[in-house]
Amino acid sequence: MNVRNWIILPAAVLLLLGCERNTDSLVGASYEATEEVSESKQLNAAISGAEDRSYAPPEVKEKAKAKKDLAAPKKDNTKIIKTGEIGIQLADYHKNKHYIYDAIRKYEAYLSKENERTETHRLSNNIEIRVPNDKFEVLMDALTQGKGVANVDYKRMNTVDVSEAYFDLETRINTKKKVEERYIDILRQARKIEDILAVEEKIRVIREEIESAEGSLRYMSDRVSYSTISVYVYQDLEFDAPRPDRPTFWGKAGRAVSSGWNAILGFTLFLINIWPILLLVGAVLFAYRKKINIFRGKG
Repeated sequence: MNVRNWIILPAAVLLLLGCERNTDSLVGASYEATEEVSESKQLNAAISGAEDRSYAPPEVKEKAKAKKDLAAPKKDNTKIIKTGEIGIQLADYHKNKHYIYDAIRKYEAYLSKENERTETHRLSNNIEIRVPNDKFEVLMDALTQGKGVANVDYKRMNTVDVSEAYFDLETRINTKKKVEERYIDILRQARKIEDILAVEEKIRVIREEIESAEGSLRYMSDRVSYSTISVYVYQDLEFDAPRPDRPTFWGKAGRAVSSGWNAILGFTLFLINIWPILLLVGAVLFAYRKKINIFRGKG
């Protein structure tokens, strides 16, 4: 190896080492940039609720889940039955009553009962209204603030929370259905007649209990979905009571003559009714007197 080779070889080694250091620097910078992008991507994906979060660390997932739970609306599972009673006096019943029916149609309610009455001193109507639960309060206000309302005699509201009874009934129904399914599986495996009859009787009893509970649940659900408002609406009429009769002297005399004549007619009719008895009494008296006269002639 000559002197020229000894000079070139160290220079080449130094050049290779410098390139390697530059490459390592570039790789390190690229890795740091990639790591920053990956972390940003993980955080953004976790917050936006992406389905695939396999690349997000556990603490990021927990923060994203907590944020999503706070943002999500909470479902209200309360079951409340609302009822209301209203007494309304109208200035003119026939003219203003249509405002009540307009309010019923406006708030998607319907009439379930109606009893209209006309009396000498009052026009009245007993109305039962079924209204969606969320429109109960606004309809109550609309009925008491309508045109032609002369006076609101009373306005009462009542609420009953039946959530516990409702969900308890649902749970009982689901439990009984599972029991029914087990009995049906047993029925498929039964071979003896007495076993089949016994299982069928059990299924019949459970089915009746399920249907009864489902009926109660439907009724409760209807009362929860649609509230009930009882409305008594009326109009007082002007009423003149008859004046007491104050007869004059001649009026009293005329009634006395009429009363005496009626007494004579009544007595005459009485005698006519008992004419057989009078005839019998007369015959007895005639025979008695004839007998007395005969005894006197002999004496």
